[in-house]
Amino acid sequence: MRRVDAVPVVAMRRVRQSDLATSYVLELDIKDQQDMKYKTLDNLGVFPENDPQTVTDLAAQQGWELDKSFVLKSGTGPDPRSKMPFPTPLTVRDALTRFCDIAAIPTYFVK
Repeated sequence: MRRVDAVPVVAMRRVRQSDLATSYVLELDIKDQQDMKYKTLDNLGVFPENDPQTVTDLAAQQGWELDKSFVLKSGTGPDPRSKMPFPTPLTVRDALTRFCDIAAIPTYFVK
């Protein structure tokens, strides 16, 4: 079962950098997450939040309504068994704020 919890980042240290990727060690404060369980080698998704003004500007530029809701369906990607890493339905504002990297320069381009 996947879940999404917001927890504070206490420390961040870069451990590797290459032309294609950078790796960090993050120290998270989970003391208030009493029911959060994890094992060695568990996976963790990190979704930093985008700046609210950047989200508003992007939506205005694209003509998107920030408070409009939409539903994403699993099973449309390369693996039809894949699950959503975030809740659905969600608003355009939530998607752009919490689940899209709108500030980074793309490292790969689709032709």
